[in-house]
Amino acid sequence: ISFFAAERNVLTIILVTICKIFEQDTHGKKNSFTDQILVHIEKLDPATAVNDFIHMVAEKPLKYGIVGLIASAVSEVLCLTTKDWNMATISSSSVSVTMNNAAKYPYFYRTTLSDASYIDAQIAVIKHFKWNNIAVVYQISSTYSPTASLLINRLQKNNITVTSSLGVLQYYDHAIENLKSKQIRIILTVMRPTQLKKLLCKAYQNDVYGQKYIWFIPGFFPEKWYIVKDTEVNCTTEQVFEVVKNCFSVYRSFNRTENVTKTISGKTTWEIYQSFYANPEISRIHDHLKAYTYDAIWTLASALNATNTELRKRNQTLLDFTYTNKEIMNIINQKILESSFQGLSGHVSYKKRERVEEVHILQMNGNISTGEMVSVGIYDFRLESLRFNFSNEIVWPDVITLSLDTDNSGITLDSFSILCGAQIWILCYGFTLAFGSLFAKTWRVYRIFTNKTTKTIGIKDWHLITTVANLLIIDIIIFIIWTAVDRLKGTVKTISTEPFLRTDFEISLMGKSYPVNRTWKEYNNEAKLVMMQLDQKILQYFINVWDDPDDPDKRIQIDLQYCTCQNIAVWLGIVCGYKFLLLIFGSFLAFETRKVNMKILNDSKFIGFSIYNVSVFCLLGVLSSVAVGNQETLNYCLRSGCIIICTTITMIMVFLPKILVWKDGKSYIEPSSHFMSTSTTVLQRDLQADGNVLSRYLQLSDLNKFQTILQQ
Repeated sequence: ISFFAAERNVLTIILVTICKIFEQDTHGKKNSFTDQILVHIEKLDPATAVNDFIHMVAEKPLKYGIVGLIASAVSEVLCLTTKDWNMATISSSSVSVTMNNAAKYPYFYRTTLSDASYIDAQIAVIKHFKWNNIAVVYQISSTYSPTASLLINRLQKNNITVTSSLGVLQYYDHAIENLKSKQIRIILTVMRPTQLKKLLCKAYQNDVYGQKYIWFIPGFFPEKWYIVKDTEVNCTTEQVFEVVKNCFSVYRSFNRTENVTKTISGKTTWEIYQSFYANPEISRIHDHLKAYTYDAIWTLASALNATNTELRKRNQTLLDFTYTNKEIMNIINQKILESSFQGLSGHVSYKKRERVEEVHILQMNGNISTGEMVSVGIYDFRLESLRFNFSNEIVWPDVITLSLDTDNSGITLDSFSILCGAQIWILCYGFTLAFGSLFAKTWRVYRIFTNKTTKTIGIKDWHLITTVANLLIIDIIIFIIWTAVDRLKGTVKTISTEPFLRTDFEISLMGKSYPVNRTWKEYNNEAKLVMMQLDQKILQYFINVWDDPDDPDKRIQIDLQYCTCQNIAVWLGIVCGYKFLLLIFGSFLAFETRKVNMKILNDSKFIGFSIYNVSVFCLLGVLSSVAVGNQETLNYCLRSGCIIICTTITMIMVFLPKILVWKDGKSYIEPSSHFMSTSTTVLQRDLQADGNVLSRYLQLSDLNKFQTILQQ
């Protein structure tokens, strides 16, 4: 294995120390593939690196891979050569997006994150806050131009408007003027700290900073980078800091130094760093570089061991590797992609040739002397998800938020999600209890009056209760599955965003209020006139205004909370289909019992009307909800009105006839050919013989007693 380092006094010692630790970590076992350690000084010079590489491959022993390559510029040049020599190259700090081209760099990997991963994190933040109208300002160079190009491309693929993309070399006035003229508020920068300070100075001089602007800066900047030492920057450190105060950036995970989690070597991260610091020649700077280099060595070593195991199954070994053997190189390549272990920088694995690692969302906090980037969120590259750190909340500079809560309920989105489920559960259970009970009663009448045998039919009240309970159990099963698979959740939807236009202002002078209904400019003129008139008096005055209505950044946004889930149409279709079948069954019972002439038992007309009533109002409720759209108040009134009117009419149609019969104090049986034709001879004889008894019982309104007589 060959190592390319950038500084002999620091990085070379780090690499050699890592190799010694590697020998200890393998428990003293000799590994013939790591006997020869060749260290080359990279000097951040591509020509020198290529020259060293040519000499390296010309000398024995055979090399299996390269670890190191600090600078992206060196990696881009050298890896064009190493691919022709069948050599895997693992960099510890090259971040260039140019290296993502698998066709151009088929054997290149890195243990650090590339700029492409940082772009994904930036886009996640922008989409989370629903920002649009973006500007990308970048330094024209071979390093930053490709990154800016990829950033612009991915923003557009995510339907984010890139209003302006500006490449700068030395002059920044045009870029700032462009930002102001196009009223761009979200500014993403891709450049070195020295160039960025010049851009920020121009931004300060042109008032392109403050509560209206969000600046994104690269995450690799050192601490206190904003301190002005360059005479070409015509601003003070305070002025530059004023622009970047509360700015954002994205960067890799912080150094891990805990003494709990063990790495692939069997040692904790703290123990490994102590091994580094035990060498007096190794400084405590570039700790992240130590970690990424350490993991790079383990990545290549593990891949070589896994390749050797695979080759033994084919009666081969790594000793069969040559600079022209594509077959073995493809196996090494695959084993690197399959890497998965706990390293010094975290868990090491790859997805689409990119290192999988968490990206921190950083924000500048503190004042000019204590300013530092703190983590306010994390982007998970594997899950492609964004979560915010509630212990370090985002600070929005000098922003006043006016929230107009129309219901003042204070209900959180989580509580609203619970109400979403409760709303539809209660509605469906009420429907089942009402119509289930009505149909169960009608079913008992249907069974009695359609009995054509001499067999006694005994249908007790608990039979009916069990029937209704079974219908409720079906409801419960449906809703349990619905909740477990695709739970209803409260969602916020923006209905409209309108310009803020307020023209009624109030001037308070000496405790008295004077309304002023003018446009903003007229109001300003009148305010000046009042000041001129009162200039001779020592008065304290206040002008109570909202803000300039001509300001394009002021908007009234109307949000609506509503209930939904991923497959809301499917679940509603299942529930409505089940209720529809219940209504069909009720219609069948009503039709079959229509000829029963006993008023106290024949509810067929009322059931039919109730089913018609429910169907009509349900249809009206659905159509009205679609018609009114986002007018939630009107939608709620129509929906509630349909439910109340529908249930009221149904209750009246079911109970009012019974009340009238009870009020009259009598109930009687009219001759029924259907009843006589379906009754047995024995039953007819018993009815004639016991006419007085039957007549006496028929004066009662209790259906159970009447059924008992029929069964007797």
